[in-house]
Amino acid sequence: MQKLTDAQSPAVALRALRFAIIRLASRPETAPFAPDLQAARTALASADDALDNARTARVAATAEITWIDERIDTTIIQLGREARALVQGNARDPRYTRLFPIAPSEATRPVGGDTQTRFVTSIIQLLETDDAFASLRPQATPLRELSEQLTAATAARETLYLDENRAASERREAHEVARRAYNLLYPRLLLAFPEDEGLVESFFWRE
Repeated sequence: MQKLTDAQSPAVALRALRFAIIRLASRPETAPFAPDLQAARTALASADDALDNARTARVAATAEITWIDERIDTTIIQLGREARALVQGNARDPRYTRLFPIAPSEATRPVGGDTQTRFVTSIIQLLETDDAFASLRPQATPLRELSEQLTAATAARETLYLDENRAASERREAHEVARRAYNLLYPRLLLAFPEDEGLVESFFWRE
């Protein structure tokens, strides 16, 4: 593989670079070619690892959001049952429809988001301020706490998205630098060994 294209992944570049570095270092006359490649490979490996860490952190944050959201869903479903009992099963009772203008199962379908936040905020306000729901008021505290946790977790994930985007950009740059360094190697070796193309070919990974 004499050239790396921008379509080839960083993993391919890292493997090709490793092979070339090992081959170059094995011969005194080619060892001076190795440091430039090694520096490029080290930078790419570091950037690749940083992106993997950033991406994993963002995925872990999503797991936290999903867990909190599931707890909110459970609380809302339980509240729906208690509200049904309050209105003796009459889902058309104005108290029930004020609390649940849409079915609890539908309201809890999304994972977070503005629609769910508005829905939960409305429920909390009704529970805390409307005496028609005095018997359900104890549910307001855990629901508010969960809502605040979800808001904080979602904001934290937004920061992690920015970190991931930055890490992806840095990896792209490191990948391009490594690719250019690798692609310069073949003409440099041809100049060094113009009479031995077979030796030159031996410094490159073959699929």
